[in-house]
Amino acid sequence: MKRISVSFLFLLFAVSFIACNQEITYTEEFNYLPKYEGMVIEDFKEPIEGQMGIAVYKLKDASPEDVLKKYERLLKKDGWKVTKDNKPANLTVEKENHQATIATSKTEEGTTLTIMSK
Repeated sequence: MKRISVSFLFLLFAVSFIACNQEITYTEEFNYLPKYEGMVIEDFKEPIEGQMGIAVYKLKDASPEDVLKKYERLLKKDGWKVTKDNKPANLTVEKENHQATIATSKTEEGTTLTIMSK
């Protein structure tokens, strides 16, 4: 019985460790920004001479408030610092020499996520 209990505890620990350490994937448009699950690129304008690039994504069946709140958690997990919190409208974050402003808006299909970054 003791052996089964120890095996079960080890398995539980291993599953918890793996679940908490999921690898963060990054967007193709801004290879330093984490990718929010389910976001699909709609439009992208490359940054020109130090200006910010702009990417527009669509997310189905998601509210703007939830998207911004969950994306903020993902950004913080990746080491980003919130420099301006204007929720529920937008967030401004920075990490190393990168800055990003993230805004959400409601659509009929779900949410539009707009990211301006350099």
